[in-house]
This record gives sequence, structure tokens and C-alpha cells, in this order.
Amino acid sequence: MTLKTFFVTYSPLLRNLTLSAAFSVLVLSLLFGLIIRGGGEVGPALLVKAFQSLSVLWVLAYAGSEFVQAGFRAARYRLLLQVGGKGEVPPMRHLYLVTLARNMLVDLLPGRAGELGYVALLKRGYRVEVENGFSSLAISILLDMVALAGVVFLAMAPMLMELMGAGAYAGATLGVCLLLALAWWCWFTVFPKLMRHPLYLRLTGAWRWIRKPSRFLERLADTIVATRRAKCWGRMLAWSGLVRVGKYTGLYLLFQSVTRAMWPELADLSPWAILLTLILAEGAAALPLPAFMSFGPYEAGGTAALVLMGFEASQAALTLLVVHVVSQAVGYLIGGTALILYLYLAPHRMDHEPVRSPASAVSRRPPLRAWLFPVTMSVIAVLVAGWTYRASTKLGAWTAPEAGKALEMPEEARTRLLKAVGEEEGFLVWSSNRHGNHDILRLTLPGLRVERLTDHPHTETYPRISPDGRHLVFCRSRQPWVSQRNPREWDLILMDLETGEERILTEFGYQPAWTREGGAVIFVRQGSQLVRHRISDGEEEVLLESGRNGLPDGLEFQTPDPGPEGAPMAVTLRGSRRAAVLLEGGEAPERVVSAAGCQLSWSPEGSFLYWTDHGGPSGLQFFRSPPDANEPRVWLDIPGEYSHQYFPRLNATGEVLVMAASTGGHEHDTADYEIHLWRVGEADARTARVTFHSGNDGWPDLFLGRDSQ
Repeated sequence: MTLKTFFVTYSPLLRNLTLSAAFSVLVLSLLFGLIIRGGGEVGPALLVKAFQSLSVLWVLAYAGSEFVQAGFRAARYRLLLQVGGKGEVPPMRHLYLVTLARNMLVDLLPGRAGELGYVALLKRGYRVEVENGFSSLAISILLDMVALAGVVFLAMAPMLMELMGAGAYAGATLGVCLLLALAWWCWFTVFPKLMRHPLYLRLTGAWRWIRKPSRFLERLADTIVATRRAKCWGRMLAWSGLVRVGKYTGLYLLFQSVTRAMWPELADLSPWAILLTLILAEGAAALPLPAFMSFGPYEAGGTAALVLMGFEASQAALTLLVVHVVSQAVGYLIGGTALILYLYLAPHRMDHEPVRSPASAVSRRPPLRAWLFPVTMSVIAVLVAGWTYRASTKLGAWTAPEAGKALEMPEEARTRLLKAVGEEEGFLVWSSNRHGNHDILRLTLPGLRVERLTDHPHTETYPRISPDGRHLVFCRSRQPWVSQRNPREWDLILMDLETGEERILTEFGYQPAWTREGGAVIFVRQGSQLVRHRISDGEEEVLLESGRNGLPDGLEFQTPDPGPEGAPMAVTLRGSRRAAVLLEGGEAPERVVSAAGCQLSWSPEGSFLYWTDHGGPSGLQFFRSPPDANEPRVWLDIPGEYSHQYFPRLNATGEVLVMAASTGGHEHDTADYEIHLWRVGEADARTARVTFHSGNDGWPDLFLGRDSQ
């Protein structure tokens, strides 16, 4: 078969697969893209960690539940086929294989159309009449719906009882039971009688176009009557209930396996709440949407349920995605094996319809316009996936960077640094990953001796020296690796530089800044609050918050600097608004200093503001402006190779600027930044390089002997 013949012959299948894959990518990209835009933390590293946290025993328990519930489902199928009374009925062991294969195929087509695989397998392998297969399938689906309705009502019972009260809930329960009884009576008593009514028979005899569907409905009615005569409804309802119990017990164990280590708060949900989440996820997956293996709708439905319960969308979406992937993997492994055994054991497996010749296939070539919608959907999915990926890169590196290696410091660079430092004593601190993880390092001046202040398995960054030079406050991640672009998973640590003793200053704090008198620290909490923490007694006060006092929702604060006494807060805004601004306490932005800049800071005496902004050959420069006027001008633009400058920080007297600069890499976590030092007012070219290491060095701060005077 040539490639052209293959494409034409299987064009409908290829179109459907293309459309369903594109739709799933589109929905998942939109879901995770919106989560990222809303500040949620998602990424491959977190997804990999979620898979790694799975318990093998619990996954095996889920697989066991699949085998158990398939047994009950197969027993129900066999009973329905027997009471249908027509055609061959496969033995139980063969029907069990068909059921396992059906469980694999059910999500392969949108809207659970994969259920039809059960009918096809029975027809092809065991010559079960299509009408008999359809009728047994239809009754099974109805029984599943009845069992599912009972499970849903039980799952919602605690919530409904709390909302409605015991009396109203009892009335609602009675009403639901009456409705179910009415539906049962209509479907299993009234429907068979209608199929034998003379008027119906006269209509089906006169209208040829409804003869085929009418034969299916008549066979369904016959099966319903036969099951009623056989008095097997009790057994079938019991098996249907056991199918639901087995299915959701397995999914509950899988949910617990994902969340116990990663997100204990989700694992602590009540079984009924988890059950309701899983049911809503499956309900969304059952919608007639062209999704590949239900990916996209499943995650969206379950995420919506957990978000309504008050949980973070990122945790919910990742949990549902992992549960879905594992359940599908297990299902396809079991179902694929069963399908292979079916192909080997089915007695009529070689019977098949004549295959259309390649010539006839080519002669019925589908028009190119049939591919227009799948291709358009694919293009849209790729664009949205690219948008999501770009948004995810704003979260920083997904894994910790490599430590790099030490480089030899040229004698010329050493001479320049010593000349810039002079004889004045002091020290410089910064964050570096040269020891395999981001730790806080200190360089003594003028001796140029480097020492490691912290040795902790978690990430440490953003060190800030107290005005008296005796203490250091810095950020320590709440888990081993957290990107520096993530403002949420950090604690603030206070270190006594004389003794090296540490203590947690506050939890969930990031990017601290000392007040000028040194009695308090201003920091960012969860990205959305600016908080003042008093060192003496730990009292905290929320100064600014996203969504309040004229500030828009979704605002993220970065690198706050309270400035001199009485000055407005200098802060960088990200999220729903991008700017470097001055904020008066509790009010809307007082003045935009830069629409695109970042790391806005006050000079020590408050005579000017300085920040990082776009410009120059390397893409970034330092700017400054008087505080009372928008008069930005370039302050420093380092010439040469290391000219992509970032992290500016003046010492307390404003005489020396310390910063980091790279050859062009910008990423906070991974770029090869090197620490530089510059005496304010000297030529740009007289900047002195401090560090020589291929690792990541950033967020420096400087203290000189006279700073505390």
C-alpha cells in the first residue's frame, strides 16, 4: 500500500484523531495557561514530582479494582445477553475479555462513543446480533445511570444537609426517590408497551426511514420484558452498584496516591468530596466533545469542582491530570492485553467483511475541505500551547541549575577590585548555587575571602544586610527547589552574622527590605501583599494588598523599598499590571516611574530613584530620576562582554553600587550572572568584577565600615 493510498483509505480516522488531539491540547493549554496567568505554579518539574510521589502499591490496588469491577460488569452483560434470547452468548471468560477491552475503548471516542466497541467485539468475535448487543449495552448504561445517581446523591448528602437542613433534605430525598421510581416505571413498564402499541407498529410499517431504529427499540423492549420475566433486576442493580463501588474505590485510592505526599490538604478531603470531584470530572469527560481519550474536559471538570471547594487551581489541575494519565495507562495496559487475548481466543475472529480495494478507496477520495476544521483547530491549539509555554517560562526554571565551576581570577581584575574597594573594611553578600544549591555567600573586604554563610538543602536567596551590619535577613524555600520567580513558597530567615544563629522571622515571606532605622522588615507575602514585620515582637501589619484601596486584582508586588522616613513605597508591579511605581500607603499608584522597568529603589538619602530598564547593546541598563519629577536618564551601562546588568544595590552611604551582570542571559535562576562593584560617579568602564564562577550569582548587598555611622 502506497502512502497516498494509506492516507486516502484512513483519512476519516486520521481526521478524527487530529481533531480530537488538537481539541485536548487546546483545552489543557487554556486550563493551565489561565492558572499560570492567575499566579498558579505549574510546570514539568512539578508534574514529574507528582508522578514520582505515586505509591506503586496504591496504583496496583487501582488496577485490582479495574479487574474486580470488570467482573461484575461482565456478569451483568452475560445475563442481559441470555435473557435477550437471540444469538450466541459467549462464555464468561471470553465476555470478561470483551469487557476489559470495552473499558479501554470507552474513552477513545468523544462522548463515550467507545462503548460501541463492546457491540463490535461481540459481533465480530462471537456473532452476537447487533440488536442484542445494543439492547444489552443500552440497559447497562441505564443501570449505570441509576447507580451513579444514587452515588452522587450520597456524595452530596453532607453538603445538601448543611445547606438545606435535615427536614428539607429528607423532603428532597423523598422527591428524588419518587422521580427515580417514576423514571423506572416509564422506562421499564411504559416503554415496552409503547413498542407493541398498534399505532406505533402502523407508523413504523409506513415510514421506511425509521424501520432500522425501530427494530433496535423493539429488541430493547423485548429484552426489558425478558429481564422482568426472569426476575433478575435485583441482581443487575446489585452488580451495577458493585461496578460503581469498584470503580470509584480505585479512583479514590489513585487520588490519595497522588495527593498524600504532594498536597496533603487535598488528601484530607472527605471521601464524599473526593468522590463528587471524580464524578464531575467523568461527567465533563462524557460530554460530546471531540477530545482525545477525554483529556481536557476531564481535568477541567474536576478542577472546577475542587476550586469551588476552595483549593488552588494549580494543585487541582495537576492532581486530576496525573489521576487521568495513570488511570488511562492502567486501563490501556489491561485492555490492550485483553484485546490481544480476544483476537487469539474468539472463535469467529477470522470472519470479516470484504475490504474495499485501494482503487475504490482512491476513487472515493475525501475532499480537502474535510481537513479544514481539523487543521484550523490544530493551528489554534499550537498557538494556545505556545502562549501557555511562554507564560510558564515566566515562572522561572523548573529544575535547579547546575552548580557550574570556578574560574581563575585574572590579576588585572584583582587589582581593579582592590582599587575600587580601597582599604575600607566591610563585606558583600549574595546568593549563589556554586555549592550545588543556592546558598548565601559572604566576601570580606578588603581581604577578598569568600565564606559560605548557609548550608541548607533548600534554596536561599535575596539576602539583605541590616543597617547596623549585625544581622542578615534572607529567603529560604519551603521545599528543596523553588524558582526565584515564584513569590509564594518562601520563609524569611533572620541570621546573626556574629554567631551564625538563625531563626524563622516569618512564614510565606519573600524579598525583604529593612526599614532605614532597622527596627522592621517590609516583605512580600504570597505575591499579593506588602507586609511590615516588627523585629522586636513579631507584630505584622498589611500595608498594601492586591484588590484593595484602588489596587487591581491579580497584582503581584516585587522588590519593595520603603525609602526614607515618610517617603512613598517604591515597588515593582507585575501580574495584572506591569510598572515600577511609588505607592502611598493604602492608595492607588501615586506615580509611575517606569512602565516597563523593575527593581525600583530609593537612594539612601532619598535624593533619587534608580531601577533596571530596557536599553543599551545588552538589553538592560540602570536608570535614575529625581523623586519629584519624571526625568529618567541612563545611570550606568557597563561596556564590554558582561553588560546585561541586573540586581542593582547601593550601600548605605550611596557611594558604591553592587550589582550582577551577564553576557546576555536573563533568567534569575540559571543565567551566569557575575557580581560587579562600581564607585558611583566614576566612568562606566571602571566597574570591577568580583566573582569568577560559571554558576548563578545574584541579589548582592554591600556593607562598608562607615555605613553604620
